[in-house]
Amino acid sequence: MLETTEIEGIERLEPAGAPEVPSALIEPGLFISDIRFTKKIDFINCEFAGPVSFHNVIFEKEFTFLDNHFHEGVSLSSVQFLGTTQFRSIKAKKTFSILNCHIDMPAIGFRAGHLDDGLMFYNTQIKGELDLGSTVCIGTLLIRECDIPGKLNLDSCELESLQLIGNDRTDKPMQLMELSLNGTTITGQ
Repeated sequence: MLETTEIEGIERLEPAGAPEVPSALIEPGLFISDIRFTKKIDFINCEFAGPVSFHNVIFEKEFTFLDNHFHEGVSLSSVQFLGTTQFRSIKAKKTFSILNCHIDMPAIGFRAGHLDDGLMFYNTQIKGELDLGSTVCIGTLLIRECDIPGKLNLDSCELESLQLIGNDRTDKPMQLMELSLNGTTITGQ
């Protein structure tokens, strides 16, 4: 009760030396489809035991995935992010895919993640900057058929493979305003 309720004169302390425990264990998975969220949505310090899928979802306000651990694949398809959006310090064991989405904000934060099986942005409209700084991506970081009118920040990343691809069906090149790779290592192709 003290986690969510403030009582004058009582302050909640973090347990000393205790291992970090997720605030929520979500199993077997999370499937959300055909819904509009009109309030802020946060998933913070959650563990997802099964697949996560958001399809045809609209987030009108802030959306946050922060310090989450995903054991199975994550698929965000036909999702509209209309408010502040961040995916920070996530750990994913399987592919994390963002497909046919619309991100309508000046910058999307995707910093300090650890992705064991790759990260894919495909045919996604990004209004501004895409910040992937300090991310470790084992497997491929693929950004395909996405225009990024702002900066693509890949500073201090550890990448196995990086692929930036335009539209090969129409021969339309990717539009990218700025690419930053300061301190980044790419070990594969």
